[in-house]
Amino acid sequence: MRANWLKCFSLIFVMSAVFKLPAQQREADRKVLNDVRAQAEKGEAQSQHLLACAFYFGDLGLAKDQVEAVKWFRKAADQNDAPAQFNLGACYK
Repeated sequence: MRANWLKCFSLIFVMSAVFKLPAQQREADRKVLNDVRAQAEKGEAQSQHLLACAFYFGDLGLAKDQVEAVKWFRKAADQNDAPAQFNLGACYK
């Protein structure tokens, strides 16, 4: 009985360490996200590209959102940011 409980606890512990819920944010992620979003909203192309990548991949505690990613890729691409242009094309493909 105790062995089964230990196996169950170990499995839950490993699963929680390996899989992070998409919307969970650590404090460091939240700070980086706030800084990147502030710069992106001011029109800084690299920050717009980073924010788009965060939405596309679900990084920095954001849930995956391809519509939002395309929006930010387009804003950066319009400013001749080559990586954003490439990623925007990949989204359309």
